Amino acid sequence: MIWMTWRQHRAQALYFLVALAVLAAVLVPLGLSMFRALTDLGLSNCHGTLPVGDPCDVARNTFAERFALPHQLSILLAFVPLLVGLFAGAPLVARELEHGTHRLVWMQGVTRRRWLLVKVGLVLAGAAAFAAALSALVYWWWTPYERVGTSRFGELEFDLQGLVPVGYTIFAVALGVAAGALVPKVLPAMAVTVAGFIGARVAVMVARPHFQPAEEARFPLFAESHPGRFVDMWQLSTRVYSADGQDLGSGLITCPPAAEAELDRGCAGYQPGDYNLTRFHPASDYWTFQLIETGIFLAAAALLIVFAFRRLRRFT
Repeated sequence: MIWMTWRQHRAQALYFLVALAVLAAVLVPLGLSMFRALTDLGLSNCHGTLPVGDPCDVARNTFAERFALPHQLSILLAFVPLLVGLFAGAPLVARELEHGTHRLVWMQGVTRRRWLLVKVGLVLAGAAAFAAALSALVYWWWTPYERVGTSRFGELEFDLQGLVPVGYTIFAVALGVAAGALVPKVLPAMAVTVAGFIGARVAVMVARPHFQPAEEARFPLFAESHPGRFVDMWQLSTRVYSADGQDLGSGLITCPPAAEAELDRGCAGYQPGDYNLTRFHPASDYWTFQLIETGIFLAAAALLIVFAFRRLRRFT
């Protein structure tokens, strides 16, 4: 059974290996170029408490402009788990049921449970290995962006790195298997997979800010220095308050000491004692959020596989 499954899916395995090699050929040289730019632009020390009028801003803007296109195109990588689910998960059962080839295996003494367990187990293992390799590659490639102030908690950044791409991929394959058992035709099963995957991702993304309680930080508007850019933190909101607690609006305001504030038009109307209040999730919560979200998708994948097992009992 294992050998037969390998023969059926070895072409898919080759395609995924080629895709991984192509992505590595693109991302590795680009990543090395970005690491060199960090050093050349002097961005290695732009962390922590920074003086008002942050001198690193020019270097950050130069880096962002130079590597803006790769950052924008990285959104394409967010569709990789769905593509794996579409082309490895959805046809896995649907094609067999649609063409009736499952009967040949079942008539040779292979139980339905073993048939599905071996097929799904091997495909899931391969998909998980592919997703883990790609996630590690992207995590390394994204490091320069993180060092110039792009948080790994961003919606796109979080979805492409760490453990969650593996969870997404396993879920997408399991969803495709369940869709194939529910609708035993390949194209309808693929349509169900797309709708289910997008719906699940959106629902969890909306719930993500509530995985852990948010923390708050206050710092004055008028000061000789201000906190860094909350590097690798998830900044939920920032509002400005007066000394007596009155809400003055949203946004992050930083002003030089009060004696010099008259020279800064952006500080007009504010008084000493006014402060910024930022709600955020600290960088230390990153892996906790990764584990929680990965666990959600793995649990959902397990339920989908159980559903597929039960659904197969109806076919002869």
